Amino acid sequence: MKNRSLISRILSGCLFVLFLVAADQLSKYAALRLRSGDIVLIKGVLRLMYAENTGAAWSLFSGKSPLLIAVTSLLILYVVMVWISLCRKGNDYRLLRILLLSVAAGGAGNLIDRIRLGYVIDFIYFELIRFPVFNLADCYITCGVFAVIISFMTVYRKEDPELLMPFLKKEKP
Repeated sequence: MKNRSLISRILSGCLFVLFLVAADQLSKYAALRLRSGDIVLIKGVLRLMYAENTGAAWSLFSGKSPLLIAVTSLLILYVVMVWISLCRKGNDYRLLRILLLSVAAGGAGNLIDRIRLGYVIDFIYFELIRFPVFNLADCYITCGVFAVIISFMTVYRKEDPELLMPFLKKEKP
């Protein structure tokens, strides 16, 4: 029975990631129409505009696609391994598992762009604060990471932070 529950958690997690990645990719496909011009949603605040980012956040490491592909792949693999270890621990970590999946989905969405196009399609621009143009995958990553941090300060505050590093063995006293 326990194995069925584990398999169920893993399958539902995979479907969740597929849904998020599909939403990201569909939004980027729709953003291709923005090449012909921006769409102002809230004047002076929020605009949709097409941008190609060959780097990471804020165009860091611009033009270093092979490095970004390698690093992103390793980070996604690590997050998935942590997620699987949390799946084995039962339902106590449902929130944390969901947050980790959103981070993995965001990484996967941008990784698909990098491999397929050589750049990431960005299209959401907050004019009010002149924030860099971003996309849904970036939202998944940023919100997921911040929510993991907040969850460790609130929901999981009594847990060992090494929960996110299950592959490091603790030395016994």
